[in-house]
Amino acid sequence: MIDITRFSYEAIGLWIVAFLVMEFPMRYIYLNYVGGTYLTRWYGFKEFDAFNVIIGDLFYMLVGLIIAYRVHAYFCADLEGFVPRFASLFAIFWVIQMVGDLLFYTIIKNIPNGSKNKWIKFFIEYGDHAQLGAVFGDSIYILVWALTVCAVRYLPNDMLLALLCFYVFILSIYSEQK
Repeated sequence: MIDITRFSYEAIGLWIVAFLVMEFPMRYIYLNYVGGTYLTRWYGFKEFDAFNVIIGDLFYMLVGLIIAYRVHAYFCADLEGFVPRFASLFAIFWVIQMVGDLLFYTIIKNIPNGSKNKWIKFFIEYGDHAQLGAVFGDSIYILVWALTVCAVRYLPNDMLLALLCFYVFILSIYSEQK
């Protein structure tokens, strides 16, 4: 079994599959139970292309995870046992996610008006409207992601690859709905 508490390409691969496994159920929950104008606009796949939404979310979160792995390796290298290592990695990831969200908003808010495209304007409006609620929402998002990676790490490699391919196939269908 791959050690998801230590950085490796295999561990990142597991996180990617876990993200893809949880993304459509999270989208369903956002659209049907949480609601809200901005979540509907983002996850409705009408105003923004499904491929751009999913890949954008994935890579944004992966950057935070990779930074968390680096910090974790520096400060928590001697921790023993899966639960303490994973809990500390998640805690670091959570702090990085919160700081990253606030930093991201600060950066895009200060982009000159002539350089703001639809995507940047959307996230500025979302940040203005949701404020710290956006940070809280992302915290729940990464918690679900972390729980999902704990579950998929037991799957054999062929199943992980099949899930990845199936998801990309479904995503390509959703991306052509416009």
